[in-house]
Amino acid sequence: MLMRRMRFRRLFRARLAQLVVVAVAATAAVLALGVGSAFASGSYTCTGVAAIDTPGLQAAINTGGTVTVFGPKPCVGNWTVGVPVTIQGGTPGATLNGNATGSVLTTAAAVTWTVRNLIITNGAAPLNGGGIDQVCCGSVLTLSHVTVTGNTAPFGIGGGVYNDDGTVNAINTTISNNTALFGGGISTDDFGVTTLTASSVTGNSAEDAGGVDAEFGAIVDVVNSTVSGNTVTGDPFESRAAGAGIIAGSFLFLSGATVSHNSADPAGIDGFGGGVGVYNGSGMSSTASSIMSNTASGGSGGGIDSDFASVLLTNTEVGWNTAEFDGGGINFGDPAAFSPPVVLRPTATASGWGSRAASASAHALAAVPPIPTLFTGLQLESAKVDHNTAIDDAGGGIHNFACELDSPVLIDNSTIATNRATGSGFPIVIKGGGGYAQDGTDCGFDTTASLVATNSQFGGNTANGSVGGGIFNVNFGEFTDTPGAALVTLAQTPVMRLPMYLNDNQARYGGGIFNYGDGANTTLQPGSHVIHNQAFVNGGGVFNDCEATLTVVPGAIIAFNTPNQVFTNLGPCLLASP
Repeated sequence: MLMRRMRFRRLFRARLAQLVVVAVAATAAVLALGVGSAFASGSYTCTGVAAIDTPGLQAAINTGGTVTVFGPKPCVGNWTVGVPVTIQGGTPGATLNGNATGSVLTTAAAVTWTVRNLIITNGAAPLNGGGIDQVCCGSVLTLSHVTVTGNTAPFGIGGGVYNDDGTVNAINTTISNNTALFGGGISTDDFGVTTLTASSVTGNSAEDAGGVDAEFGAIVDVVNSTVSGNTVTGDPFESRAAGAGIIAGSFLFLSGATVSHNSADPAGIDGFGGGVGVYNGSGMSSTASSIMSNTASGGSGGGIDSDFASVLLTNTEVGWNTAEFDGGGINFGDPAAFSPPVVLRPTATASGWGSRAASASAHALAAVPPIPTLFTGLQLESAKVDHNTAIDDAGGGIHNFACELDSPVLIDNSTIATNRATGSGFPIVIKGGGGYAQDGTDCGFDTTASLVATNSQFGGNTANGSVGGGIFNVNFGEFTDTPGAALVTLAQTPVMRLPMYLNDNQARYGGGIFNYGDGANTTLQPGSHVIHNQAFVNGGGVFNDCEATLTVVPGAIIAFNTPNQVFTNLGPCLLASP
């Protein structure tokens, strides 16, 4: 069935004297009835005793309308919502406390309901939704000025909030310090839609998806909100953890969002996607957002880790992130075609997603700028990738891999600067690429990793212990029966010292660009200059190794590099096969 957004309106037409009379009458009712009482106005004064608060507040909720909850004691218990209702705090700090005996609030039917000016805490779900469990299907929940904190779903999903095939609109809401198996803060599942506006998801923890979780066709929209300080602990049987800030297993949209200081740092196992993990045929679009200071210890993708998904970054900064292995800023590869549901815009039709989902997502996401209806790969538009670090392996800023699928990266009007790949040691396998690294055919499939950069710049990136200060382009296909390729095309894109940064691109070999392997080629189109880069041993501008090739089109310049401009190694190969 179609869901409609219900608008709650109040008409204030009474004169001042009438308002005073109403206020005096309400006060008298409270004095007459005492605490633990529900009266005609739909208010309830909490006692802090579960045996009283559970049936008392439940009776008020069952009447629907607006229920105002008064402190100063918390309401203790677990409550079910089965009718349209607004539950609101009437005093500062008004609290619903789940008494660690179940979800604090659970829906019993498809309802439209609102929670505002309340603290939801101490819920302990037997399965999903420690604080709020919006059970399937079709409910619409608005959270306004709500704090969901200190709840748990230790064996399930959504420590703070679980949204199953419904709609959640969280406005000026804080979701903090909750825990779960998956989705420590909030989890959206089964084609549900969640929009976080002017809200924060902080300090939550889970095995995977420490802060925000989007699964199985769900849509999560983070608008002018912050996802920070969340962690993942990992599953020891899978030896990995992912998505400390956010996991997108379906569709994720960031607009004016900040994803920062999240940590995939599980004890003894690998951590991936310190900020965001994007997986399983899903897609991520980020506009005017920042993904900053996240960490992936023992794994890859300090800012973003993406595998079998696609990512579009527009006017977005990915900076100061760290990964122990590949992709200090972004680790990306084997993309899936990202075809977001057309119902994301209010003028669109359902087109295979069903009319109920169309209605819900249209009103929830109407304010989000339009996005392409189809793209495959990693795209950066007017973006910045800076000050990221890959500690041991490749791609301080960005790492792109083509394992089972071709993996294209498009960079336009963007800056890749002051990133570091700090790994060292020889023979080098895949270590290097301070700014950008890509490897084709590293899994024995005939696949191509490609970079096309236009009107962009690579500057101040370093791989001082290895190769490719600015760009490391490697293809290992010659060691298999499926050759594949690694292709770099630069158009109006300098690889050079940038005015705003003091450092050249630097590496031990190939200060600007390092090409390796048969099938690896870099093409410099007009306006693509390789200037003022430094290699500590050889190939200040470009180092070609093991049959890799360089194509220079008239209008491109290679000059003022140290100790030389272009060095072609005739053998033996500098790098080792994987």
